[in-house]
Amino acid sequence: MTIYHFFSIAIIILAIAILTGMRQIGNITLKQAIIFVGYGFIGALIWVVIYMIIYNLPFVAELEHQFPLPYIMVDVFITEAFLIEFIKDQSVHRGVESGKIPIKTVFDAVVFGALVGIGFGVVENIADMILEPNPDILFLFEEAGLVLNNIVFGSMMGYYIGMSHFYKSKGDETKGKQMFIAGLMIPSVLHGIPNFLEALVEHHMAPEWVEWLAVAIEAVIVIVGIFFFFKWKRTMIKMRHD
Repeated sequence: MTIYHFFSIAIIILAIAILTGMRQIGNITLKQAIIFVGYGFIGALIWVVIYMIIYNLPFVAELEHQFPLPYIMVDVFITEAFLIEFIKDQSVHRGVESGKIPIKTVFDAVVFGALVGIGFGVVENIADMILEPNPDILFLFEEAGLVLNNIVFGSMMGYYIGMSHFYKSKGDETKGKQMFIAGLMIPSVLHGIPNFLEALVEHHMAPEWVEWLAVAIEAVIVIVGIFFFFKWKRTMIKMRHD
């Protein structure tokens, strides 16, 4: 077992620690937490299968060779970012429906989204560690932020799900739909920007320092996301649904 495998295990332990904290912050049971982490785990496996099917199609490599920039944009912002956030969104709804766990406040949805992000991030981390043949120090920095980014984007998406439920419960269907769309688009764009920069470096279309810029952007997103998480805890927990 190499240092990279130990690093991966450490990230999983970090995710478990965050899960424990989320339970206390969100005041939910272990069963409820497991339901949402489990759906995030399953959602990530579904995404990995879809991704592998798409990028093993014979014409995909040819598209990458002939149209590198459009290929990168579709790959990063649609096949990765948007599809991942859409699956997270559906995972939260599935957890609510199958687990019979109602979203009582906006902050409930924030916590549920973060828990889905934990499950998703752990699977992504394990897959990356298995598939990366020659990991370096930069790769480890990227993986360190992977679980945290998934949690932040999950909580962000959960916020918009919660707001969508809140407005719909008040009879404002239009605002509810706007919040639902924002909950998919905003995390997808923020998710895609650093990945896009990393892809440019990987395809030799940008200097190597741009990849460090991507890591810095991810770190800023995590810090700002944590700030908003606790801000939402203070304010959105009061916004109850009928």
